[in-house]
Amino acid sequence: MMRIMRNNGKGFTLIELMLVMGIVVLLAGFAVLSLGNYQKYQELDSVGRKIVLNLRDAQQKSITQEEGKYWGLKFYDVADPGNDYFEVIKENSSDVITNYFGSHIVFGTFSIDGTPANCSNTPCQISFEKLSGAITVPNNGTLITVTVKIKDAACSDPSRCRTITIKKNGTVEY
Repeated sequence: MMRIMRNNGKGFTLIELMLVMGIVVLLAGFAVLSLGNYQKYQELDSVGRKIVLNLRDAQQKSITQEEGKYWGLKFYDVADPGNDYFEVIKENSSDVITNYFGSHIVFGTFSIDGTPANCSNTPCQISFEKLSGAITVPNNGTLITVTVKIKDAACSDPSRCRTITIKKNGTVEY
């Protein structure tokens, strides 16, 4: 006489376990990729906020005439991506504070009234006037725009770029 073994529904088959493990691995992979992108966006926001903070600080130092000098920022578009930076400067001084953008962030554009300036050969500079805090814009311009972006990204996707606008009166917008 032959006995028939019945599965009483207790436990899982090997195929079911393998299927669940595969789904968990896929979800973990997507989470890791998303985290990498999230870190790039956080680094971009951090650089944008750092530029704005330093612009406002330089403007305040110019208004109060700290050390009797005007203050500003110089932006450097370095040929080696990931090494772009800006410096906080003061009038007729070699004392500068250098701030690197970070490995995933590059200098996008520096434009005066919508016309891009070339910052690769000569640094682009924003200087605040003493007492008023207004900026000196070449060619009687009214607006300077600075853009930073995630390396290898196009600014057609606004989440990959940050634009800082400095109006002639010194207003900084982010």
